Amino acid sequence: PTEYLHRPWEAPLRLRSLPSLREYPARLIADLDAARRNHASRVIDVRRKHPEMVARTGHEWLKLPGRPGLLAKLVTRDEFRAETKDFIFQQTPGKVGGSLAGRRCQVGGAF
Repeated sequence: PTEYLHRPWEAPLRLRSLPSLREYPARLIADLDAARRNHASRVIDVRRKHPEMVARTGHEWLKLPGRPGLLAKLVTRDEFRAETKDFIFQQTPGKVGGSLAGRRCQVGGAF
C-alpha cells in the first residue's frame, strides 16, 4: 500500500510479508526527532560562530565563488531563524491538495 511506501516499518504485521516490504532496506535513522535536533543544534552553532553571514531577517548569506563582494540570500528554516531545536514545522506525509505536511504545529500537538 502506498501509505507505507516511505515508512514500511509502520506497516501492519500482516502486510510486512509482502515482497515489496520485505525487500525494503532497514531504516537508517532510528530516532528521526533526535537526529533533527542534533542537526538543528549544529546549524545554530555555525550561525552563532558566523553572525556576519546571517541577515537581519534571520536568513543566511552565501558568498558566491569568483564574485567578490556578491552575496546570495538563502531562505532559512524558521527553526534556525528562531534559534530553537524545537520543530516549528512538523514534516509529515499528507494527501495532495489537502496536505497537512509543513503546517505549523507543536511536535506531538494538533494541527
